[in-house]
Order: sequence, then structure tokens, then C-alpha cells
Amino acid sequence: MVAPPAGKEPNPGLLAINRTFKQFGEYPGTTFGAAALMCVPLAFLGMLSALNPGPATKVLEVLIGTVFSVWVGYAMTIAVGMYSQDRDPKVAALLKMSLSPGLIRYGLTSILVSLVVGLIALVTLVPFLMSIASIDATAIRNLRLSQADIFRLGSGLLFSLPLLVAALIYTYLRWGLSQTASALENSGPVASMRYSWQVTRGRLWHFFVLTFVTGAITLAVSIFVAGPAAMVSIRPASPASDRLFSAELLKDQLFGQPLGPAPAVITGISVYLSAVLLTPLSAGTLANFYLLVRKPTETAGDEPPPPAPPVGPAEDTQEGLP
Repeated sequence: MVAPPAGKEPNPGLLAINRTFKQFGEYPGTTFGAAALMCVPLAFLGMLSALNPGPATKVLEVLIGTVFSVWVGYAMTIAVGMYSQDRDPKVAALLKMSLSPGLIRYGLTSILVSLVVGLIALVTLVPFLMSIASIDATAIRNLRLSQADIFRLGSGLLFSLPLLVAALIYTYLRWGLSQTASALENSGPVASMRYSWQVTRGRLWHFFVLTFVTGAITLAVSIFVAGPAAMVSIRPASPASDRLFSAELLKDQLFGQPLGPAPAVITGISVYLSAVLLTPLSAGTLANFYLLVRKPTETAGDEPPPPAPPVGPAEDTQEGLP
């Protein structure tokens, strides 16, 4: 866990990480029990992709993997909201609550944020796209570019790349809490983006610290959990093609060759363990950060309302459960 320097006001980002680890230590059964059940399909998807690599399998893996990742993220956000109230919903109740209409709002918020950020990123790439459009299509297709063409491409990329990086960082720091707000405020996509924009005002550095530290922890977990499995299950490359570019070579670089049953199982286990450990961490730190930095309503329409209790009816909580 990360502790703030003595004598200084705690950084909300570091405090959110500390609080998340503390909550996971207090409620490990609910946190990792629910994640373990919900991430089982991801293990089968990992094995399927290893046994039968290809475009169709990859698309299926991405689509289904995204759906389940959203589901787990929503459930973990609800759980952290309840942990902050010293309540433990237990696994069965948490799974039931996660299949509420709020899950649809949570997913739609993710889609809206992705579309808006994608449009902003596309605008920053306009200079580079214009430089591509100024070059003859035949020269691009045959990879026979003159020095002037290379200069135009380089100039466009040099101008667009810093804009793209700055836009992606800034929009994430302002809208990165949109899904969290959707779950904790029971709000729609547009309102959730507005809440995220409001609570991150003046907190960009704190959110950046949270993102950086969480990213470092995620990288470390990925290396120690998924790294060895990835080394064992590296796909063998097909014989090199005598052509510089070909459809076969491109497919091999993107998808590789099919693995045997044993490496495929190792791949599935690697995907499963990574999802079980990292998804709660990501959703939990974001939820705790949001709860720490949000403010009570001061001016109507200026600040988000107090968060609605992230629980369902009384029968959805731990009361009444065996």
C-alpha cells in the first residue's frame, strides 16, 4: 500500500488505493469470490483463442470479453460503494444486484465516452490525414515515397502526435470517472460524464497519480501472473514469406499459429487470474477516488447530487441470506 508523506495532506489518489486494499482485505470473499465466478467465461475465451486463432475468434474474444469486463467492473464498483458504508453484500446478492438496469447505463456510458474521445482524437489527427491525402495513392500502395512525401508525412505526424497524446490524457483525466459515476449515482451516460467532469475539476494531478500508481501495480501483477504463462504459450511463427507484405504474413503476425491443449490451458488460466486480480483493483480504486473527491450539492446543477445507495431492495442485501 502507498502512504502519503508525513506532515502533508493525503493525496486522494493514494488514499483511494490504500482504502481499496484495506477493503479488499476486509471483504476478500465477496470481492474475489464474485470476480472469480464472473470471470470464468474469460478463461474459456482465452483457451479458444489459443486453440483456434483467427479473425472470427479474435472478434468474439474482444466482444464477449468486453461485455464481461463491463459486468465485473460494474459489480466491483457497487461492492466498493457498499464497503464504504461498512456493508458486505455477499457474493450471491452482489451478483443479483449487478444484473440490474444500472448495468445497461454503465455500459452505455462506456460507449458514449469512447465515441466522444474517439472523435476528439480524430480531430487531432487531421494534419496527419491531410498529409496522407496529399500523396499519390499509387505511391503509397507501392511504398515508393519520395523525400518530399516522407517529409510531408513526418511533418503531419510530428504535429498531430503531441496533440493526440495531450487530448487522450486530458479527456481520460476528465471523463475517466464517468462509468464510476454512473454506478454510484444511478445516472445516465450524459449526466455521468458531467459528474466526472465536475468532480475532477482541480483534481487532475490527484487523478493522474492514482492512474500512474494503479498502472504500475497492474503492470507488476501482469508480469508476475501473466508473464510466465505467456512465455510458455508463445505461438510458433509460420515459415517466413518471400514477400515483404502478404495476407498470410499479416495473419501470422496478428494471430500466430494454433497452440496445443496444454499451452492453451495455460493461456486461459493466465487470462483468468489477471482478470480476477486486476478488474477489482481498477474498479475499486476509481470508486474510492470518486467517493473521496465528490462534494455535497452547493449550487443546483453545479455539483452532482449525493450518491444513491448502490444497493437494491432490502432482499438484495445480506439480510435474509443464509
